[in-house]
Amino acid sequence: MFLGHIFVFLYLRTTLAVNQLSDGSPSLYLPTTDNIELLNSQNIKSLVYGSNKAWFVEFYSHWCGACQRFAAHWKDLAKKTKPWHSKVINIAAINCADPKNDKICMEFNIEYYPTLRMFPPNADFQNPEHDSKLVNNRDDLESRIVEFLDQINPVPSEWPIFKDYTSKRLDTLFLENKNAKHGFLVFEDKSSIMGKQLILDFSDRTDLVIRRTTIESNSYLMEKFKIDQRKLPVIYLVFNSKGSVKKHWEFKENLVEKQIDAGLDKRMKYKILIEEFKKNKNQNEELALEEESIKNDNENNLDKNIYSQYKVYMQDLESGLNMIMRFEVARTKLITAEKIDALKKWIKTLIKYFPGRKEVMNYLTNLSIKLNSLKSNEITGDQWIQMTKQDQNNESFLPENTEWAHCKGSSPNYRGFPCSLWTLFHTLTVHQYELELSKSQPFDQNFDVTEVFEAIRLFIKYFFRCSECSENFQKRTLDYLDHLKQPRDAILYLWKCHNMANKHLAEDITADPMYPKIQFPAKDQCEKCYNGTDEFVTDEVFQYLLTFYDSKRILPIKMKSDNIVDLDFNGLDENDLKRYRDSISKKNSLKDLKIDDEIFLTTDSSSKMPLIFFILFVTFGSCYLYSSLKKTNYKLQKHIV
Repeated sequence: MFLGHIFVFLYLRTTLAVNQLSDGSPSLYLPTTDNIELLNSQNIKSLVYGSNKAWFVEFYSHWCGACQRFAAHWKDLAKKTKPWHSKVINIAAINCADPKNDKICMEFNIEYYPTLRMFPPNADFQNPEHDSKLVNNRDDLESRIVEFLDQINPVPSEWPIFKDYTSKRLDTLFLENKNAKHGFLVFEDKSSIMGKQLILDFSDRTDLVIRRTTIESNSYLMEKFKIDQRKLPVIYLVFNSKGSVKKHWEFKENLVEKQIDAGLDKRMKYKILIEEFKKNKNQNEELALEEESIKNDNENNLDKNIYSQYKVYMQDLESGLNMIMRFEVARTKLITAEKIDALKKWIKTLIKYFPGRKEVMNYLTNLSIKLNSLKSNEITGDQWIQMTKQDQNNESFLPENTEWAHCKGSSPNYRGFPCSLWTLFHTLTVHQYELELSKSQPFDQNFDVTEVFEAIRLFIKYFFRCSECSENFQKRTLDYLDHLKQPRDAILYLWKCHNMANKHLAEDITADPMYPKIQFPAKDQCEKCYNGTDEFVTDEVFQYLLTFYDSKRILPIKMKSDNIVDLDFNGLDENDLKRYRDSISKKNSLKDLKIDDEIFLTTDSSSKMPLIFFILFVTFGSCYLYSSLKKTNYKLQKHIV
């Protein structure tokens, strides 16, 4: 099975272009070369809704390995269906990992990547599912498009005619396009979609007409032309000559000079034959399916990698936490009870074993209190986002910036978030072991070696949006309980899982060419970890992992904008380091955001009650005093008079 996976990945391997849009946003696609419309939160409603075209949209994340592998298929689909785009259907994509698109991806309840949705022409955003239909990315996507378009009713006037040709006369073939010089009538089985594919392939041409028919819909012409059903599909060429009687004959390869590759399927074979026929009939006519030159620019404008590859940076860990809390968890319309239980366990594990700075740990603790104070056993994605941003201050916050250190890839679609996740997972397992060692009686009956790993599995199952990655991790760790018996087993088992993933993806298109996926640790990192061959010495590896992910060795936050030259903070005295950390705290403190109080059992209003009573006391006291003074003044005036 494992070798089978490797074969599939090698088969799919290709050059993955490094794309960065003009606004700096990362993208797996370029509209000019990939024939894919790039959507975002600003244009998706104006382009997709109310359009005379249908839309086929991929919701993806540029860092997601499954999306990066799927990108080649999506580009291939867009290329094959390019003529369909002009009048009938657009192929599009939206990057849900771009923070600007968070809101729209949440509205569509995008829980896993890639997610494919089809939209009919004149779609209405207010309809259920926002008038879209979910499509499995493992399906034959061209067939699904044809099937979807065939169900559209009413059909926009600009579209070609999909319904079967039922007329007994050939002159009616040109009723919708009287200027067309040639017609092609496809006779095929009822279940075949080739005729409809050809109709779409030439839907942008005005000099020809293509229709399809079957024995069920036009037995008269089938019998008249003496077409053998066993030889279907058959195409007849019809000339738009004067009068009602049209010249016609079977359209075969001998009508064109070009040699057709015998290995092509019938659809592609007929497509090329029709193109060549039209080209030879009018040499001055441009081919409708003119090939675009593909530009693959693999040169990367990289910053110098100033971070060590052999160290753990808090910058990666906190950036990963930010992605988890404010992007991965939030990208769903409704977080159900089952997911909330998994989230509670995940945050509880972070509070116990994440070796973060005080402010971040305070933030996680406060977030856990809010989560456990929910009235309902469900919460919307919007409410969760509010919870993650509420009540942050200099003493309790999680920075909202995402900036990678060791995990920075050679381009935005490499490394980044997945790298930070593995780093976080390893750090948690090691820190659990560290804390236990610090006890007077370590590893007693209260120690649970499965605790961290189970929290990790639940997080990946419910909140890691790369569907293929999540499924693979669940399958490969299905027997995890058999591997977690001794105190150090969680550390070693996670290490083995990580190396297995690295081996699995070493030749994959998702692998950063600048940072190859190797078996960790490499020999130059830990010679003792090898026994003179390529085999690991488990005891030495364990000691290395304890040292590498040691919480005391994690390098503190470093932002580029702070202009501190020494990245490891060597040479900084305690006062300098304190001032630096204080400046970061101030930069990351945010204004408190409001959240619906009714979703909590307890709110912060109780802490404000003394202030409210004081204001009410002053207000009523002032009114009473003013009234008394007015009465006294009135009596005084009356007495004087």
